[in-house]
Amino acid sequence: MLDKRASLKRCASQAIRLKGRMRLKVCGECYKAFFPDRRGQTVICPQCLTVMNERRSSGRSRSEEKLELGVDDDFITAMALDSSERGIGVAYEGEPMEKGSVVSVARDGWEEKAVVVWSKRINGELSASGLRII
Repeated sequence: MLDKRASLKRCASQAIRLKGRMRLKVCGECYKAFFPDRRGQTVICPQCLTVMNERRSSGRSRSEEKLELGVDDDFITAMALDSSERGIGVAYEGEPMEKGSVVSVARDGWEEKAVVVWSKRINGELSASGLRII
């Protein structure tokens, strides 16, 4: 029993060490798990050769920038938490925005449209959302 417990601890510690260096991907076609060779735009499943696009191909940069979100003829002040070429993560006071809704984002003197990809409540007063620029 003691040897089995030690073996499980050793396996768990090896898995934790590997977790930072490797990432597991599951094919949406054949549902087999595999480790892709490198991070890139496309990944090919070694089992069924299905081509999969990476969800996030560009890096994110942390920022704490104030911006205005236009939601249903109202503007709410939000804080940009991070941003990339295609999207922005924001935090704001109030209810979470509805997934799929289109909002206008005003910052630094320019305005653009975005779609709410995800939204959740952080605590009693604050919510956060992921916006994809369109």
